[in-house]
Amino acid sequence: IHSYDLFVWEKWMEDLLPIVNSALIGKFRIGQIFAPEFRENIAPWKDRVKVYEGDVLQQKWSGAPVEFMYVDAMKDWSLTCGIHNIFMRHLVDDGYVAHQDFAFHGVPWLHLYTYRLRDWLQPVHHVPNSFTVLFRLIKALPRDLLELSWDYTNFQPGEIDAAYEWAASVVGEEKKLDIFFITLNKSEKDFSPSTLYNDYAINERLFHWETQSRVAEGSKIANRYINHKKHDHQIALFVREYKKEN
Repeated sequence: IHSYDLFVWEKWMEDLLPIVNSALIGKFRIGQIFAPEFRENIAPWKDRVKVYEGDVLQQKWSGAPVEFMYVDAMKDWSLTCGIHNIFMRHLVDDGYVAHQDFAFHGVPWLHLYTYRLRDWLQPVHHVPNSFTVLFRLIKALPRDLLELSWDYTNFQPGEIDAAYEWAASVVGEEKKLDIFFITLNKSEKDFSPSTLYNDYAINERLFHWETQSRVAEGSKIANRYINHKKHDHQIALFVREYKKEN
């Protein structure tokens, strides 16, 4: 097993401790290295684990075949493409990749990335009650997909919509959720004419929301929004009054 991590304690880790491991509360300072704690936890299996401390993009792979990858580090486009470029060319036929964050709404680039690779990397299982989805390499990646440098500018709106439709079909029913980010008071300085949506609360239970300008009436996305109750599809609203508010 080859394990890569920065091993730097961050604020979000502290926030999770009451849920995942209260014994560690107050043990580390923000910015402190916690690799010794990790090594202590894996001590019974230390002969089977090689630990790499630091930025994964600064690491090199030996070139050995990779049978299984568990990925919890594709936190932005740079890390997604970088990890892909280092390791994916070495994944064996019928090898597996588990994307820990796939069913999490906060990593939209991961859905675009896996959608582009869907003819080679096939989803096979959504781990129940988790964000993790397992993929299997059904055929070798072509040469032009071994080195990636993608970001959002490489994707057209139509492909983005198709990617998110596909991603929603991959996960279990409990993860099927649309999140609408709403700014109530919009100014022409901060918003283009096509995004000056007329969103407002009607009363305590009803909210008037205008869909994105590129979503056509009668489209799959529009029907999903309109018929969300019928299909037990959830919608969550995240509302702020002004753009400059957190």
